[in-house]
Amino acid sequence: MNISSTAGAAGFAIDPGVPLVDGIISVDGAVLVHRPRTEGWRIKASVYDAQQAEVPQAICWHSEGQPATVEAGFPRPNRITHLAGTWLFGGVYNPQFGHFFSETMARVWALDHIDEKIEGVLFFPAYTTYQDMVESSFDDLFSIFDTRFNWKIVDQFYQVDKLIIPPQGSGIKTDMMSSPEYRAYLRGHIRDDLAPTGHDKIYISRSEFIEKRRSILGETALEGLLEAEGYLVFHPQNHSLADQVRHYRSARHIIGPDGSPFHLVNYVCGADTNVAIIKRRKSIEYRYMLDQTRWFQAGTGIPLDHCLSYWAPAGVRRAALMMSAEVDFAAMAQVLLKHGMIDDAGPWQALDKTALEADLKRFGASMGCDMHQVRGDGQSLADVPLLANGESPQVFWR
Repeated sequence: MNISSTAGAAGFAIDPGVPLVDGIISVDGAVLVHRPRTEGWRIKASVYDAQQAEVPQAICWHSEGQPATVEAGFPRPNRITHLAGTWLFGGVYNPQFGHFFSETMARVWALDHIDEKIEGVLFFPAYTTYQDMVESSFDDLFSIFDTRFNWKIVDQFYQVDKLIIPPQGSGIKTDMMSSPEYRAYLRGHIRDDLAPTGHDKIYISRSEFIEKRRSILGETALEGLLEAEGYLVFHPQNHSLADQVRHYRSARHIIGPDGSPFHLVNYVCGADTNVAIIKRRKSIEYRYMLDQTRWFQAGTGIPLDHCLSYWAPAGVRRAALMMSAEVDFAAMAQVLLKHGMIDDAGPWQALDKTALEADLKRFGASMGCDMHQVRGDGQSLADVPLLANGESPQVFWR
């Protein structure tokens, strides 16, 4: 159908129980505008109709109240290139793992609900360096999908004969629970023929991330405790996307600090999986992940909220950007024992102060700065000297 670009208010909030399929619209002669040199979390990018009015249904969002695109302005007609055929509007191409699934793929669900032939899916690039990543992003995706689609980055001003614009079916924060169509699309198209691994217990680790930040303290000690219980310590950044799917789908017990790997866990795991997510920062992101587990029917979501203190490096403008947590392993073990995820809670103990300080100094050494205990997400350490003694990292208790 064709609908006036003035219909519907520009806003975004997903009710995960409400279908979006009736909100698909089409615009004849649509013009897609992405301004050169605009990049980052909020870009200048718009879709206009043939009357040069912005189409509000094509505004892209990170989450409610956080637009990913702002109006770009209609270009001079002599700068517009004609792109023949009918295309699907995909939104913003963001290569970062969690955002690729939650935002880049947020409108592609409509491929299961349109009958007409399309040339492909059009995406605005979030970064001007997209050429370095875009081929591998979609190749990785198609390695785990049972279907493919043509895609194209909007690298100049285009006018298409017809643009199909589906509502955005996913986002971050509360919107990662997603629409019914988005959940069905991922569940229905991620391949089920990938060979199992034989590992039914997995710990998703952050200990080998290049930057020692945004993790939990004493993680290597935790890995040792879990290895004694038969867990495979899994570093997803060292594995292909297909291999990640194989591991997660094979497992019946999955534990890890909250983070983007749990998107894929939630997309592929079954109802008989225990998914235990460790809170690692003073925020509720881990709760969003657990809500996503429930809506995707990925098993039993188990919250592990046992933080004792929070830490951030000197120099950070907001503690939440690089926050790590001290976790009470003994308390965590009791929850894991209750859910049958471990057999013996005896060896599990909270880190003593000596071990905690040693790990904090390792964190600090990897970043070249002191570590400070912080009260909350918004605390700033921007005016704090990186190294108070000018030499080696120190630990400052509140």
